[in-house]
Amino acid sequence: MIRSVLIGVGVLVVAMARSLADGFGLADESWFLQVIRRLRDGDVLYRDVSYSATPLAVYLTRALASLAGLE
Repeated sequence: MIRSVLIGVGVLVVAMARSLADGFGLADESWFLQVIRRLRDGDVLYRDVSYSATPLAVYLTRALASLAGLE
């Protein structure tokens, strides 16, 4: 039991260290903002704009971008 927990903690530490070393994927964030910009410009999600996940995050971010701007 304790051995399994220690192995799990070790895997978690290695995964977190690798994640911190690799940094953030800025291309993904900028692509998401491009999707939001296109929707604000009048394009329709899934017809004009390709997005492979559910639309909740896009619609919430679009609403916030309407209030605060998109940068």
